[in-house]
Amino acid sequence: MFQIWLLINGILVYAMTFYGAAHISADEFIFDSVSDWKRWSFPNEAVEIDSRGRIRPRPINRDVNAVGEAKLYGGGIRAVGSNLRDANKIIDGDESSGWSPDVQDLSKGGWIEIDLGRAVSATWIELVFDRRAPPFELFDLLISNGMMMRDQTRSFIESTLVYGVTKRFIKNKSHRIRFLLTDPELSIVKNIRIQILKMFNGGSLTEVIVQEFGNNLVLEAPERGGGIEIAVEVENPLSVSKGRVRAAADGLITTAWYPTGREVNSEDTYAYIRVDLGAVYRVDQLRLISDLGQNFDFLLYELATSDGSLAPDNTLVWEKHFSGKQNNTLNKIGLVDHFFGRIAAKFVQVRWKFWDSNCQNGRQENTGCFSTGRTQEIQVFGKGLPRRVILKSPIIDLGSDKNVYSLRWEADIEPGSFLELRSRSGNELQQQKKFFDHNKKEVTEKVWNRLIPSFRGRIDTFNTVGNDWSPWSRIYQVSGESFLSPSPTQYMELEAQIVSNSDAKNPATLDRISVDFSPPIAGEVVGEVYPNEIAAGVFTDFSYYLRAERCPNGFDEITVESTASLQIKEVLVNNVSTTPIISREKNGLRFFFPTSILQGDIVELKFGGRVHVNGTKIESFISETGTNKKFRQRVKPGDAFSGNESSTNVLKIPLSDKLFSDLVLESRIVTPNDDGVNDALVVTFGVRNVTKYRKLIFSVFDLAGNLQFRIDNNTVAGPREFVWDGMNRNGELVSPGMYIINLSIHVDSGIYTDKRVVSVSY
Repeated sequence: MFQIWLLINGILVYAMTFYGAAHISADEFIFDSVSDWKRWSFPNEAVEIDSRGRIRPRPINRDVNAVGEAKLYGGGIRAVGSNLRDANKIIDGDESSGWSPDVQDLSKGGWIEIDLGRAVSATWIELVFDRRAPPFELFDLLISNGMMMRDQTRSFIESTLVYGVTKRFIKNKSHRIRFLLTDPELSIVKNIRIQILKMFNGGSLTEVIVQEFGNNLVLEAPERGGGIEIAVEVENPLSVSKGRVRAAADGLITTAWYPTGREVNSEDTYAYIRVDLGAVYRVDQLRLISDLGQNFDFLLYELATSDGSLAPDNTLVWEKHFSGKQNNTLNKIGLVDHFFGRIAAKFVQVRWKFWDSNCQNGRQENTGCFSTGRTQEIQVFGKGLPRRVILKSPIIDLGSDKNVYSLRWEADIEPGSFLELRSRSGNELQQQKKFFDHNKKEVTEKVWNRLIPSFRGRIDTFNTVGNDWSPWSRIYQVSGESFLSPSPTQYMELEAQIVSNSDAKNPATLDRISVDFSPPIAGEVVGEVYPNEIAAGVFTDFSYYLRAERCPNGFDEITVESTASLQIKEVLVNNVSTTPIISREKNGLRFFFPTSILQGDIVELKFGGRVHVNGTKIESFISETGTNKKFRQRVKPGDAFSGNESSTNVLKIPLSDKLFSDLVLESRIVTPNDDGVNDALVVTFGVRNVTKYRKLIFSVFDLAGNLQFRIDNNTVAGPREFVWDGMNRNGELVSPGMYIINLSIHVDSGIYTDKRVVSVSY
């Protein structure tokens, strides 16, 4: 079975949970078809799935034809005076066919109207006529932003339109006419009417093109799992209905968000409009339409974006792009544009001063006291692929504990794009409920119980991960890699993140994901290291213990992997020394035992080694000879030997702010005279607790502070060595005397340094 997800009020939730895989065999489940991928959760409008079952990010574009997407927003041909049959030919993208009215009575039937379905920001409108006949000679082009006529109560009169622009074309001989919309106020287009006054027989209009700024990311944000939030930052927030919030991003100029009241405070009060785009995009423009042609109702405001990164206090990290006031000209236009340099953003926020505390004491009627933030539309534009798209599999039920041993995938990874796969697993599920009112709005259980029965909606029951689930694994590096989450397991989830850099031309395409599994070798197999606290960088002896239960057939191979360099000293089974065949693998050691290890047997692997990073893990796997190497079961940390008090596979080193350990100079006197004794200085040391590559510098200075020699390196924790032969940077032997040896490493907290003094004599 699989999970089914619903998008409710811009929030992606489970409707019900199913378990299983897309198609499953005895030892493999596969995701590779359209129906398979649709069972995953992902931001709908941010990805696309082709007919072959390949899933990829969907790019956003600049300079697109708004007519081509009109029907997606409920638009199309609004009305036509005559020849209804051919009306759709002017919006089908085909310039070889078109529409012409009844030429016998142009006054009644010589017109056609297009509805774009939403108000777009456009740069020009183009009319294309059939080149095989004369174009329309005399006609009017009328443009409307969707505003309707009002009655005496200022209410809109449905099905009416106010055309704000009328352009008459006289003695036209051009088959392609482009009308530029240079005035920002007049660039908002929703409806177009062509009224023909004079034409010749045979002429026809083949296409109408409206070039809009680009795909407005705000319109489709709810479909991507995002949405819009508006809040006034007071203890008792103003009542703002969901309907009015949506009015700020519904594609209609006739609707607007505005607060339902005013609150006088002794301190300045701020409000914000926050748009969640549903995915991380590279945006380059925001258009804020407040009250078109009337007023820009944001007196003092700031604009910021966030890519979703969190600060230490778990709040969003914002990048500010504007803070201040707009000029009077823009205030009269009622809209403003802000341009960026293709900034990665998941959230876009406009925050403004809602109430100026200087206006209290009964003077709240003064101009500038309140800035309501009235918003007809907020539009965000960008170009290219979303920077990051996250796809999550359903919870997969394997029926019982299974040994999941490898993850494989097929994908086309284009330059500039990356695929990041992770997994998690567990054996417990938690049941949760979501409550809805009769309007399908999600409410809390407490609110639901207070509703009268007729106002109560459905209750959705679904399962989520339990308390024993592992965190998401590290990123899988290669297809076929061993399963990185705890196994055996009954349940698991997969996460795929498709990442595109700014220079990516084409998206990464994910074709297939498959997971290999089998019945477990053992119902339980645990391992622990003892002692698990050792000195940093010091060669230390320790043991790794392993024990399996519910293992009817036993096993004969153990693979041990670690970032630490390990030397095996002895192998014991039930405290009896044995001699397995040992081979060195890529990440550790593999032990083959001539006699099977049975359930309850205690294996002790005695190691010696140096540890430089606190939290170094000793990972191990068991397998059976004769099976595929990939068929192996991960050993979980646990109490393998009752005589120890460890129950962990993690090696700890004492906490210290020192990043260098065991710094040793073979000699403090360098005599570079080629006699084979102290001809060079050998410096050995350990770098500790550095998990990411950092710059390591070895330098030699004279007592006056002059640099004589330098080696730059990038390093992580581990043993290191530098050699200096007494030569300076020019390849010349330095003068006899005292010199300072300087080791430094650049880390997040600063530069850590250690120094020693040596002498050169010859």
